[in-house]
Amino acid sequence: MWDDHTIPTNSDILINFIRLIRSECNPEHHGPLLVHCSAGVGRSGTFIGLDRLLQQFDKSSLHGYLDIYGTIFNMRQCRDKMVQNEHQYLFIYRCLKEEYEKTSGNSFN
Repeated sequence: MWDDHTIPTNSDILINFIRLIRSECNPEHHGPLLVHCSAGVGRSGTFIGLDRLLQQFDKSSLHGYLDIYGTIFNMRQCRDKMVQNEHQYLFIYRCLKEEYEKTSGNSFN
């Protein structure tokens, strides 16, 4: 979907793709989802991190506090360098910010 060490050009496409996969691939019926890019850390970490945080976002009442740093930190405890660079980390943050603004009608800086 995007080049190594970079971020997608469109956050909506990735978010919609993640939501489509979640709606079609129930782990109870299909097993766990496998995600892997060339090294298995940058793009994979961005995808997995965003997926995990979107699931938390969708379950939280009024879309409360999400621990982006803690989520990525925990992922890095399992696999070093998940979400390889600052651009990927900020992309996750921006995606969640945009989702919050869309669903709540509020904006923040």
